[in-house]
Amino acid sequence: MGRDNITKTALAAAVGISRPQMQKILAGEKQIDIEQIDAICWALGLKTRAVIAEADAASSSRNAEPDRGIAPL
Repeated sequence: MGRDNITKTALAAAVGISRPQMQKILAGEKQIDIEQIDAICWALGLKTRAVIAEADAASSSRNAEPDRGIAPL
């Protein structure tokens, strides 16, 4: 799996969760909190802010609302 050949088992241990829970996270079947995101980023040698900024940029166009002539509340 991924960066530096880290296994799901090793990643789960670094985050403090079980391998099945990590599998659910990676499969998009389980929501995670910011502390877990931070721990995953740390284990993978990534900067949490950079990962979140990249995700925000990638999702901003996907989540854009069509212009209906109505201002948001």
